[in-house]
Amino acid sequence: MKLCMRKIRQILNCISKKMSNRKIARTVTVSPTTVGKIKRLVEDSSFDISQLNELDDIELKERLGINKEFIPQNKKPQPDWVYVYTELQKRDITLELLWQEYCEAHKEESLSYSRFCALFKEYTNSLAISKRMIHKAGESIQVDFGGRTVEIYQDNKEVLKAQIFVAVLPASGYIFAYAVPSQQIRHWLECHVEMFKFYRGVPNQIITDNLKSAVIKNTKNDLVLNASYKELCEYYDCIIMPARPKKPQDKGLVESCVKVVQNKILAKFRNRKFFSIRELNEAIRPELKELNDSITDSYPNSRYADYIEIDYPALRPLPERDFEICNWRYDVTVNKFYVIKIDDCEYSVPYTYIGQKVDVRHTDNLVEVYFERKCIAIHTKNKASNYSIKQEHMPPEHRMLGELDSDGLLRWAKGVDESVAIVFEENLSNRSGRANAIRRLQAFKRWLIENSDNFDITSGFEYAVCLNIYSIERIKSILKRRTYQRMDTHKASKFVNNHSNIRGSEYFKSSFENAQESSHA
Repeated sequence: MKLCMRKIRQILNCISKKMSNRKIARTVTVSPTTVGKIKRLVEDSSFDISQLNELDDIELKERLGINKEFIPQNKKPQPDWVYVYTELQKRDITLELLWQEYCEAHKEESLSYSRFCALFKEYTNSLAISKRMIHKAGESIQVDFGGRTVEIYQDNKEVLKAQIFVAVLPASGYIFAYAVPSQQIRHWLECHVEMFKFYRGVPNQIITDNLKSAVIKNTKNDLVLNASYKELCEYYDCIIMPARPKKPQDKGLVESCVKVVQNKILAKFRNRKFFSIRELNEAIRPELKELNDSITDSYPNSRYADYIEIDYPALRPLPERDFEICNWRYDVTVNKFYVIKIDDCEYSVPYTYIGQKVDVRHTDNLVEVYFERKCIAIHTKNKASNYSIKQEHMPPEHRMLGELDSDGLLRWAKGVDESVAIVFEENLSNRSGRANAIRRLQAFKRWLIENSDNFDITSGFEYAVCLNIYSIERIKSILKRRTYQRMDTHKASKFVNNHSNIRGSEYFKSSFENAQESSHA
């Protein structure tokens, strides 16, 4: 009897007032037949109504004999709901298709489609909250950073708090975890590259949190994604689907997996010290494998077994090469020297773009400059110098000036000593990098003039040439430390040429004094 206890007690009160069945039915809004059944149950209980009203709901049900569960005599075979639930996670599988297959297997004894759906809903309601949603195989990956960090003790005695990135394939529950130094865009992209390699495939979409490395703006009317993150997803051909702000249930499975990682993996490291991110990731790897291989009530076949059966066949293959991590800078103004500054290094662009705003994409190896989505300049990342200037970016008069400057530098070097000329010629020998070399040598010349009284220029350059050293920075070091004083006489003799064309240090000193006099004038 499907009747709430409140109405049963109302019926008992009406019966005590000697009301007819029809009047009670109208008062309580039940059928007269139901009222008649309650009256018979009261008569069979051998209790009067006042005694029944004193009982609580459970005892009242027992006295009236209505606490027995109704078990329908259903002779129709029941579907295997575990199988139905698992199959429904696969791509393109619908509940109607599974019902049709069930009907073919059981012919006339099968359940109707409406009853099939109702029983399946009862089954899904009995599952854990985190598994009630139906996730299609290979459809998405949920990603997030955990709230708990791990301390890394670095060589400089500073303590770095490593961030733990967690991802999960919802259909199989297969978990990925990876440690990085921060949540900045560079490390966020690194996590995704490693994640795709771990899963050995790419899903259709990534469901992410709204951290700035992923989402710049997320409102009802506007969505602005981080350009570098968007470029990564375009490279792997997947869609970014940010969760709604302050709605963690949109990525509820990864939220629960973060707790699993913290409880099952990070908790084991509570008494352990780590000295690098690499060491931490090496420690995470076997623990993560053990977690994915473990058998639980929610995953009776293990997460890894479900991944191999459900998700892995549905993932799209990886590109041939990993994504190269990059950063973007927007609206960078080209100054009057036709250069832009990135990470304390200047890079040239064609002089016709002076005053324009350009976008810059830079990786570990390259700097690319774009104007209105067109690439106008490409530079190799210059780690040895503070600038990278290409001659083709110069106006014609500057190119001519550059050639004249190189000739003037060589004339000045030959006037000091043959060894100085050899070093300058070696640095100017690469025509593709001549503009950069001219700048370096001009700065080196000024430095030599300003410090001429502190060391022996000729001996220093002779020593460098003997050892085939042509790097400006190394020669500076030789001069500062006076390493040339250790050079033996035999090696030095090959550069001693006392003829009229070599003016020596006296000329060098006089040129410095003349430069000072002209500056005072």
